[in-house]
Amino acid sequence: NRSHAAIQGLQAQLPIPVGTTYVASSALPAGAEASTDGVHFAPMPLLQTVRLADGRQQQQAVPLEAYRALRWRLGALPAGKSAEVSARVHVNAVPAAAAVRMPAAGR
Repeated sequence: NRSHAAIQGLQAQLPIPVGTTYVASSALPAGAEASTDGVHFAPMPLLQTVRLADGRQQQQAVPLEAYRALRWRLGALPAGKSAEVSARVHVNAVPAAAAVRMPAAGR
């Protein structure tokens, strides 16, 4: 915060690119919220309601591959201070059919 006054209600948002998977428990500081659409956030782990074969409903964890953004509610940031957030992602394997073929040199 390079201003002369504190910033109130500070939030930081970190997108999780398609083709990557959030690494569980890697968000720092703790308390980050997650989103599957970058708009609606909830505490982690994200849960979804699924209907079982017998018709009952059950809460299940949303797969980490579906997370598209993280958000931290940092609150107040005093003048002259900074805050840092971080998270790790795993780059998903590229299917062989999607790999780009490059022409061989000298052809």
